[in-house]
Amino acid sequence: MKRSRLFHAAVVAAVSVFAGARPARSDDPVPPVAPPAPPAAPNAAKANPSAFAEDLVAALKIGPGIQSEQVILFPLYLDAAPTPLRIHPTGAGDGIVYEEPAKPRTKEGLIVKVGPKPTLLLGGTVVEGGFRDRMVVRDHVVAPGATIEVEALPASTSKGRRKSPAPFRMGTGLAPPYLREESTSSDARSLIPRFVTHFLEFRADGDLRESLAAIANTERLGEFCAVCRRAMASWPQAVTGATVVGGIAVVRGRVQCLELYGTNDLLSAYFEPFLRSLSYSAAAVELRAAKAGVPIPGKDVPAKTLEKATIAANELFGRLRQARYYRDASDDAKGNDAFLLTLPEGAKGRAIGHEGRLVHLSVFPADPFEYALYNQPLDPLSAEDAESNRAGPAELERREASGRRLTEEEKRLLDRLRQRGR
Repeated sequence: MKRSRLFHAAVVAAVSVFAGARPARSDDPVPPVAPPAPPAAPNAAKANPSAFAEDLVAALKIGPGIQSEQVILFPLYLDAAPTPLRIHPTGAGDGIVYEEPAKPRTKEGLIVKVGPKPTLLLGGTVVEGGFRDRMVVRDHVVAPGATIEVEALPASTSKGRRKSPAPFRMGTGLAPPYLREESTSSDARSLIPRFVTHFLEFRADGDLRESLAAIANTERLGEFCAVCRRAMASWPQAVTGATVVGGIAVVRGRVQCLELYGTNDLLSAYFEPFLRSLSYSAAAVELRAAKAGVPIPGKDVPAKTLEKATIAANELFGRLRQARYYRDASDDAKGNDAFLLTLPEGAKGRAIGHEGRLVHLSVFPADPFEYALYNQPLDPLSAEDAESNRAGPAELERREASGRRLTEEEKRLLDRLRQRGR
């Protein structure tokens, strides 16, 4: 009897499953109480805001260097292609509009208007026009149809200021890694004017502008990296069966920077402007170091140069995995998923994400050679250009008191300035 009741209950349960639910009856067996469902896992981006960058970095691999004269590029790749990003790269003639603000939030602020797609504006973008040329300081992902004001630094000496504004246009090359690296921790208005004085001889005949834009697109500068730009055309497709999303650039044996994008499409879009930015380093090592009596590293021993560059690139790649991420608390970064990075041995950089995905990450190793070369102007600067040579203690203390996180380099600089003041 007991067995038949159990059989009957099993039949009723089976019929209920396939026929649908029915009202419960008092003689139905009581089903066991299911344990409560575990709580949903917290969103990774909320639990670790920088996970969008760290997760991609963890999956990265580094390929063998592609060598062409003074430039060596080490591709960074993923085994699986990442999901496409709904991000539009900036470029000449893409409809982006630049304006000078009537009441700028910062002295060299720049108004940026974009079209109907979310748009990536890279830090290091050189914008020619207005009363004075400028360099955009930080990466921005600009919402569709949005108008924002971005922080910029003057990209010319005070002599390069115009009496009347000129139409805006975006430069075809990014600013050199040295300027992008220095702007991560210094807002000195004389940063680019100091740098420009070292390259005035590269201007076209008859061009008297003391501006980064007057130098960037000239044949005299471009010839230092023309060969490498042609030879490096395979970089975005350098690893068969994988997706290249970045690379480490080495010029004459010295690591310049690490560039990483969320997709291969973005890497390809910024490939040419990035390679153009290396022309400065190639020219500086080839000419300036020679004038200073410094041996040009690796000029006649490409195999040895590649060997040393491989060691340096792998070391930087390893340090990237040890990076510490700090949310960029500056007003200029609001509205973006932006972070500052610090790596062991003095390297620093920035990362920006969108909808939980990495869009762009850049890292710049400390380079004492370039700092010593460009920290002082080659030609005298006007008092207006030279008055803010480096960020002083008052500015750093103001930023510290306002809650803005200082980088490790800024903290050390502030300590030194305070001690010097005492």
